[in-house]
Amino acid sequence: KSFLRLRLRPRVLRDVSRVSTETTILGSRIAFPICAAPTAMQRMAHPDGEIATTKALSSLGTCTTLSSWSTTSIEDVARAAPDGLRWFQLYVYSDRVATVDLIRRAESRGYKALALTVDTPVLGRRYDDVRNR
Repeated sequence: KSFLRLRLRPRVLRDVSRVSTETTILGSRIAFPICAAPTAMQRMAHPDGEIATTKALSSLGTCTTLSSWSTTSIEDVARAAPDGLRWFQLYVYSDRVATVDLIRRAESRGYKALALTVDTPVLGRRYDDVRNR
């Protein structure tokens, strides 16, 4: 029933000679409204990992979100695309000093927002990780 109050209004026969996907996100301009979510340990898949992802997204004019579990440092990613829009995904660790240190490092390197992850109070038992120690 909730969807009954919504209507799609087709817009046809409109001037489309000037179409733009550009928008803003938290006050920053991006070329289109698609950004990259944090993805951990990218260098396990490719040696360029987070650096390549950040450079690509920056060249496209959109935002990347660096994972707390990145295989590339906050500083190296910032150097790779200094003009790119970067956010930092943060787990709040029980070691609050380490958490604050990550926040300060990201802020000092020009990351514009924190993507706070709060749905992982306890990590699951990863049997492959335990077996591969």
